[in-house]
Amino acid sequence: VGPTLQGEIDMQGGILNAEEKDFRTSYSYFFEAFEGFVTLQDPRALQCLKYMLLSKIMNNQGDEVPTILNTKNAIQFTGPEIDSMRAIAKAYKERSLHTFDA
Repeated sequence: VGPTLQGEIDMQGGILNAEEKDFRTSYSYFFEAFEGFVTLQDPRALQCLKYMLLSKIMNNQGDEVPTILNTKNAIQFTGPEIDSMRAIAKAYKERSLHTFDA
């Protein structure tokens, strides 16, 4: 199996596990897909990163979001989508929609 196909398989595996509310396993699949797509410089890496962050948030581990975003592969991704993920993690941690709206 080639790296692109493996990335797609891992991404779909993450989606299926997220649908089953197994966010720990979904994070693992998204992480594998993310690493593969980053290596290939595939634009789907950003989508996998967002899914990784959402998996952490949904698994009550939103406090890990800043650490993930500071890793070697993730630090290259910036912009409004990533800023929104940071805001979601912070609002979830504080249990505050007001924080998210700000």
